[in-house]
Amino acid sequence: MKKKWGIMVVVVISLLSLSVVTPVSAANLLHVDDDGLQWPGAYSTINEAIGAADDGDTIIVHEGTYAAFELRLRNNISITGVGDPVVNVSMNTSADDWGMAYVDESTNINIEGINFDGAGVIGHAGNGAIGYANSTGAISDVSIENFIGTVIGNGILVISNEGTHSVQISDVTVENTQWGIWVVNAQASIYDCQIDGNGLGESIGIYLWYNAIAEVVGNTINNSNDGIRIDGSSNNIINENEISASGEHGISIINNSDENQIIENVIKKSSGDGIFLENSNKNTIAGNEISDTSSFNGIVLFGGDDNIINENEIKNSGACGISINGSDNNIVSGNKISGSGKHGIHIKNSSNNNTIEENVIKKSDRVGIRVAETSNNNTIKENIVKKSGVYDLFQDLSSSNIWEDNKYKTSEGI
Repeated sequence: MKKKWGIMVVVVISLLSLSVVTPVSAANLLHVDDDGLQWPGAYSTINEAIGAADDGDTIIVHEGTYAAFELRLRNNISITGVGDPVVNVSMNTSADDWGMAYVDESTNINIEGINFDGAGVIGHAGNGAIGYANSTGAISDVSIENFIGTVIGNGILVISNEGTHSVQISDVTVENTQWGIWVVNAQASIYDCQIDGNGLGESIGIYLWYNAIAEVVGNTINNSNDGIRIDGSSNNIINENEISASGEHGISIINNSDENQIIENVIKKSSGDGIFLENSNKNTIAGNEISDTSSFNGIVLFGGDDNIINENEIKNSGACGISINGSDNNIVSGNKISGSGKHGIHIKNSSNNNTIEENVIKKSDRVGIRVAETSNNNTIKENIVKKSGVYDLFQDLSSSNIWEDNKYKTSEGI
């Protein structure tokens, strides 16, 4: 028995000895202070600190004004601002593009609490605040303003050659910048950001382009040309965003953007359509609140098939509540549409085999539900349509449509 305990003691002592002679390296804190007042002896530039940092270190940037910085082939480095430091001097990242924070071929790079101001950078084709190329990490609690290029300016660009790199973006404020957040062939989660395009021409609040995959949740976007644009990208989730005063569309879904979920967003005062879908299929547009689209439509399907338009509330559209144009096999159900300047639901231009059911439509200036222009084999059933200016239900130049169990008062052609 004594021998067993002796063996155990030797084993424990040996393990303790191993823990002493094999220490785990601890991450370092490196400080940056442009004038040395907040942290004497600190590095004076962010790039100096990056050059001295080991992978796993954290760089603290104190109050002050700083030049651009970049990280290439680095891992697990955090750059954290304290006291609202400002980066306002740009660097050339390619022939025509200028940026202030550039992360390239790096893993888990985090940028937090730093302000980027592009007001002093003019005359370049592209001006940007933060760019992640083939890199992963997180951007949070960052302020970005005044990035305007002669071609384009962007607040945050995330781009990937392989389509596998992912960046988390949260609590970011972007103002007076042409493209707020731009994701290209990469993955991103974009949460709780505030974006104001200041009415700049061709501005886009959040732009998902070329096979981008993103969760876009809880953002507020004002005064952009398009609030959110999904272009050639599928399987995105757009949820609980507030979009107002878009110069064109609140949300646009274009160029074979399929199987996206546009859920429970609030869209108001768009100069164009609330939600515009073109040549895109199998998307779900549900539970959105859309109001006051001045001269245009609440929701438009233009050349889109097999989409679901469900339980949206659409008020005071300048034209139609829902317009289905050259689109087939869509389901439009359970929507509440009121105060449309033209028609509540308009099916036109050879739109076939659509199902329009259980919608409540009232106070359309012209027609509640109109099927026109050789749109055939559609099913219109169990809708409640009332107080339309001309007809509740109207069909012209179309045939073989099924009108079943609708509640209405006036009709023509059915």
